Order: sequence, then structure tokens, then C-alpha cells
Amino acid sequence: MDEAKLEDNQMKVQHIVEIYFDMDFDHLPKSEEWVKDRFEFFNRFTLKSLKKQTFRKFRIQLLCGQTHRELTESLPWDPAVNVVYDSGRKYLQDLKADFVAVTRIDSDDMFHKDAMMEVRLNMVWNPVRRRCLIFRKAWTWDMVNNFLAPRFRMSPPFYTHVFPAVLFKNWELYKAQHFTGHGRSGGRLPDTILLPDFMTCVIRHEDNVGYHRRGIKPDKISNEKMESLRRKFGEEFTTDEDRIRRILADFGVEQ
Repeated sequence: MDEAKLEDNQMKVQHIVEIYFDMDFDHLPKSEEWVKDRFEFFNRFTLKSLKKQTFRKFRIQLLCGQTHRELTESLPWDPAVNVVYDSGRKYLQDLKADFVAVTRIDSDDMFHKDAMMEVRLNMVWNPVRRRCLIFRKAWTWDMVNNFLAPRFRMSPPFYTHVFPAVLFKNWELYKAQHFTGHGRSGGRLPDTILLPDFMTCVIRHEDNVGYHRRGIKPDKISNEKMESLRRKFGEEFTTDEDRIRRILADFGVEQ
């Protein structure tokens, strides 16, 4: 059976947007305060960007670890959020679908309102192997220094895996192919499909996981550095508050 666009077939597809929250990774902070702060940040930015999507036929699945399970179970999650503690294993194995598409985003980043529509329109299926779609060029919203700048990552946190049932029903195969990095060749898929630019936004803020991991806090940059960024990125770099507000409005940012 040849590979084809999903919309051209009558296959049943379940789309999941998957968010790592307080998974038990060594590089993540372990404090309860961080979990509470991230909960507020997730609701204020990530969740709003998902609820603003023009294509809404997807499940929001939040992956949590065991370290703070008592806390995360007690948090007042939005009814649209499905909190799971087994990386979604039971849901996938019980799912009655021909294909599952899993789109990943960090719990402090955002999707443009048309991002899931782009994923859906570009989605393809293969009856025996995984396919991958990636957003590589994103906005970086620096909340500390109040600017927007382009960000191109060869190994981005924004990707979608499309699995046939033969793979997502087998947990070991699924884990081996889903929880993987995406380097220059698209991880294990050299034929990765690239999606449109600026459909994603990485937020640079004081509680960013990367800064916690390195034990630092982001500082205000100098005027010289700001000018250097302006020269480097040209019109794609902006400190104009009205323009920033207009761009971020399409990501669900209200203020």
C-alpha cells in the first residue's frame, strides 16, 4: 500500500498534542514550587495557544512523573487537559484508530493558531512505519528583554510523529521511535517533512528549564547586544511592543 495524504483516505486518525510537564528526567527541577509555577505558566500561555487553534480535533495529553504525583493530581486542571502518569500507554493500547499522530510541545511554549491545521494538512500515512513532521524555525519571545527574534533549531521541540496501529499498539516499538531526538536528518527519519516557519514560539523566561539545568537566571542584555541582534536578524527582529502584541495575539497571548 502506497503512502498517501491522510485527508485523501477514509482512515481513522487520532491526533494527540503531548506535553512533558514534570516528567522524572534528571535535568528537570524537582521542587514543588517549580511545579506550581509551571502550572500557572502552562495555563497562561501553552494551553491558551492550544485552545485558540483553528483545527481543534486533537486530545491534549499532559505527561507527568511520579515524584510530585500527589501535587499534580490535586491541581485544578482545565477539563480539556488529560493528565497521565504512564506516558499515555494505556490510552494508546485501548485506542480504536488506524493511525495516531502525536504532536509535541514544551509546557512553556506556544503554537500559532494555525499550527495544528498545518500539521493536519501536511500529514501523511504509511501502513508500516512512522512519519515525522517538524516545525524548525520559530519565534523566540524574550520576556526578560522584551523582544521577538527568529530561532532556527536543527533539533527542535516541536514535531509530530504519525504512527500506524502496528507501531503504536506495540509499546516497546512506540517508545523506541517516539521518544527520540531530531537532528539534522530528522532523527531516525531522513525524509522528515518540514512545516511552515513561525508557527511556534519559544518563551525565554526566568523559570525556563534550560536555565534551571545550568543554575543560571537570564539577565538583561546590553544595548550593544540588542543592536547586534537587530543587525543579525533584520526585519525578523523586533522590540516594538505593538508589533510584538499583534504577533503574539495569534498564539493566544491576551496581554
